[in-house]
Amino acid sequence: METILLVDDDESVRAVLRESLEQQGYTVLVARVNSEALLMARRHEGPIHLMVADVMMPGINGRELASMVTSSRPHMKVLYISGYPLEVVREKLRDPDMANFLQKPFPIEALVSKVRELLRADSQS
Repeated sequence: METILLVDDDESVRAVLRESLEQQGYTVLVARVNSEALLMARRHEGPIHLMVADVMMPGINGRELASMVTSSRPHMKVLYISGYPLEVVREKLRDPDMANFLQKPFPIEALVSKVRELLRADSQS
């Protein structure tokens, strides 16, 4: 089963998303902040198939984090999430990134569907 790195500075969001993804059978690594996510990505032995990253976090933003992690894990997909208004998010993400973006709050079904879509795209390439 696939491994997902979940990065969000909101504890309640992390808890709900982790539980939902684990119920779908995914292995979930959880990080509160970007520095923790970088460390996890570096230390994790196996593949990380997908990172779910909050766009707006203290320090580096989600896209910068994704760029740092994918440099050592080029096959990892990224799903961005944010509760900030779209205008703010668009300043941080490039157009192609917006296709892999979910606006908070989102239904868990939307998250699961997007995760499956991204992981399926990976297995077909």
